Amino acid sequence: MSNQPQSEKPPRHGIFHDETWNTPWRSPEFSLEERPSERSRRFKRKGWTSDWWSTRFFHEYVEFSDRWPWGFVIYRTAYAQVSDQEWAAAIEKLDRYTLWSISEHKTNPKSDSSDANPRNLDRLIREGYRNVIIDDPTLAGASISDVRKRYHNWIENHGQSVDAMHSVVRFDFCLVLDDRSVRSILASVEPGEAGKVGYVNAIDKTFDPESEENDEGEFYDGHFRIHLINLLSFFIHTYKHSELELGEHGMDVPGRVVITDGYQAVTQDEDIFLVSPWSVVREDLIIPEGEGI
Repeated sequence: MSNQPQSEKPPRHGIFHDETWNTPWRSPEFSLEERPSERSRRFKRKGWTSDWWSTRFFHEYVEFSDRWPWGFVIYRTAYAQVSDQEWAAAIEKLDRYTLWSISEHKTNPKSDSSDANPRNLDRLIREGYRNVIIDDPTLAGASISDVRKRYHNWIENHGQSVDAMHSVVRFDFCLVLDDRSVRSILASVEPGEAGKVGYVNAIDKTFDPESEENDEGEFYDGHFRIHLINLLSFFIHTYKHSELELGEHGMDVPGRVVITDGYQAVTQDEDIFLVSPWSVVREDLIIPEGEGI
């Protein structure tokens, strides 16, 4: 819950902590007395040089304050049709997809998976994954605009600017799980299985519906979707530039929604519920809500 008692905060030596966590994140590899620059040099001496996405991602994140542990800020607006047990199951499946993707996502598919160095690094990345979950019944059925305002407050309460892009996904985008997205997660196959997957909603904190500079299209409201299987991909692609690239896929047609993996984006009918992984364009591979579940 968002009103959990605040625990002792660790010294601000690059270890992120949120007051909703009952206990601070701890790891023997992340001493509170060690500064981020010292930690980065120590890790680089370990010889993690394999052509894996994890090498670049890890070193980029451990070198700066408040990037580690890494993860999303997730808002629950699903209360009317979702029980606490279903909510917990959805979060657990979301976590399973993210953690499973760590061992599946390589920059070089021919990398030697028997190499102990990248495997050890993957272990540290798994251990460093920790989301901030905002579970507050006052957000039941909240609009995208309402959640964005709440998210802005959260960012400012953590000493960050709402107007700046931080190249830290936690401070640039948040996830929103409403009733429909929770049901799509629960209806998804397990990670690694063949079948359809659901989605989460995400919010771009910088979107201002009143701004004359908006060029994303008349029907874009600053929220988009990410398929479960693309959560890690979104995190990887956006931590560098932290901007959503809509390309030529503007929102000029009503009833559409942007779906992205952080690298590229397309639009689809907003009635999509489950979709075949890697097939974000083909409408015939989409299962509408209420079918095939």
